[in-house]
Amino acid sequence: MRLYHRALSLLLAVLLAASLTAGFSRPAGALSDLSPQYISFRDVPEVTKAEIEEIEALQRQRGSFVYGMTPSDEAFSNENGEVQGYAALLC
Repeated sequence: MRLYHRALSLLLAVLLAASLTAGFSRPAGALSDLSPQYISFRDVPEVTKAEIEEIEALQRQRGSFVYGMTPSDEAFSNENGEVQGYAALLC
């Protein structure tokens, strides 16, 4: 009975370790195909001519657009000090 419990414990430990590490590997080149689909708001098919004109009017009125985020998974600095995460893709 004691041997049964040890074998079962070992099996559960191996399964737990395998399940925890299963998602850490990423195939090489999996993200290399990713590139921005739209370079400008003018390229987005759902943006109407009127909306483009409104955006351009705002651009003429304002000198700049400031977008800020607190550090999180969406905005973080890498070892070179560059902003990474979703916020970097947005701006």
